[in-house]
Amino acid sequence: MPQATNILRIGYQLQEYAIDAILGAGGFGVTYKARDTHLNTWVAIKEYFPVDWSHRGSDGISVHPNTQGQRLKSETGIADYQWGLERFLDEAQALAAIKHPHVVRIHRYFRANGTAYIVMEYEDGLPLSALLATQETLPEAGLQRLLRTVLPALRAVHERGYLHRDIKPGNLYLRTRDQCMMLIDFGAAREMLNRHSRSITSIVTPGYSPPEQYVVRQDYAYGPWTDLYALGAVLYRCISGSTPLAAAERLLGETLRPAIIVGAGFYSPELLAAVDRTLVLRPEGRYQSVAELEAALHHHAPYADPITSTTEVMGMPPHSNLMPPLR
Repeated sequence: MPQATNILRIGYQLQEYAIDAILGAGGFGVTYKARDTHLNTWVAIKEYFPVDWSHRGSDGISVHPNTQGQRLKSETGIADYQWGLERFLDEAQALAAIKHPHVVRIHRYFRANGTAYIVMEYEDGLPLSALLATQETLPEAGLQRLLRTVLPALRAVHERGYLHRDIKPGNLYLRTRDQCMMLIDFGAAREMLNRHSRSITSIVTPGYSPPEQYVVRQDYAYGPWTDLYALGAVLYRCISGSTPLAAAERLLGETLRPAIIVGAGFYSPELLAAVDRTLVLRPEGRYQSVAELEAALHHHAPYADPITSTTEVMGMPPHSNLMPPLR
């Protein structure tokens, strides 16, 4: 939980939104639960607040573009902050254009208090990470249903020329109302800010980020294969019960035990082989698109009814109002 000095106070009125709770915080921003006082509905609001380049003002509201801690204010820090703010708004605009039932919906975005905010739909549910905390693995039927939800959503994102860049169990959200999985908390703006400032400390999630995300070169090639590596790592976690080795460790010679061995006898060879291919270190060795992965998995059967089947297969409790943390 963030320090009190770095968050808006409960009850603060941000335009028509009354801040009700802190959902999570990380090095890039703070996410709040708020009530839309005009429509009397709940929303989630993400505030741009990169702790390396900003601090909360003495009024407890405004955000100022300078460094924190023992480092002095610098023109470089201000430039990084402003550049990141523009990327934050660019990301909001891009996400708002993605209309898919399993991608978090953006209601609006705006500037205020020296920073910017993204207003999103709020859903009761819980992240996959919370589900995996109560059961080490998921059965194949659960993984197939996860893929039937997530792959079309990811394809919609890629077709807009966009990447998620931060797929992990905490960013796959199982919503209560229909037991379907959603993609949340995109990491593109966060990654671009850190690449811009030549830092990788906040853009990788060990075990889930592919090798190319450890590189700060601006011209390094990213593509759908970047997200597919991370999705494969999520599947590996669900199959093996443990987070896969970080790509950096594998590049140094550590060996990841193949899924085809780890899951033998419990999962289909087709699924295990697909997971192993998504986790190939070199991008050209992975599936190059969602369509390629779908073909490998033979996703041609009708979708299962998520309301009647997902809870049973995944072990999801029937009601939960947890929201995912923000990295």
